[in-house]
Amino acid sequence: MQETQKPTRLWNRNSSLLLEGQFVSSIGKQAFSVAAMLWLKELTQSGTLMGMVMTVALLPMVVLGPIAGVFVDRWNRRRLIAWTDIAGGLFVLAAAFFFILPFESSLRIGIIFCVTILTGLLDTFSQPAIGASIPDLVPQKRLEAANSLSMAGMHVAMFVAQGLAGILFVTFGMPVLVLVNAAAYLVSGTS
Repeated sequence: MQETQKPTRLWNRNSSLLLEGQFVSSIGKQAFSVAAMLWLKELTQSGTLMGMVMTVALLPMVVLGPIAGVFVDRWNRRRLIAWTDIAGGLFVLAAAFFFILPFESSLRIGIIFCVTILTGLLDTFSQPAIGASIPDLVPQKRLEAANSLSMAGMHVAMFVAQGLAGILFVTFGMPVLVLVNAAAYLVSGTS
């Protein structure tokens, strides 16, 4: 078995690809989340329904989060991260058709719930895999900096996406934002 060489720099190909993928994926997720809330509010005027969607988004993490790390440690993290993002992109891409084609609003609401639960389930496993991968991708003495960059990237992505999502929702509508989220997942998964 060939031993892999430990990285010597903070900015190396693998750590950069991980951070880029996480950043792009976070932008898509946040934009979709805000757009879904705006769309639900516009359609139903129901704060309760919005709260329910936000709750189901966190449900997989609450239920499976405590044991997700155990499973992540038994799988190839690189593949897990890539395939969870690709699967998320395919789920959201499938949902886009329900917003592009003339389906009933009640079916679209159900799709929002389904996609939210499914992507939450995928995130429950991909987020621990990302966190566990960082020590393998950077030198030990740069681990704190790498973790800081990872968290900063996620927060900047949330900031940008939440700021732009409202503008894009009003300008282009829900179908475009669903497609943007699908593209973000797929770009992240393939990088």
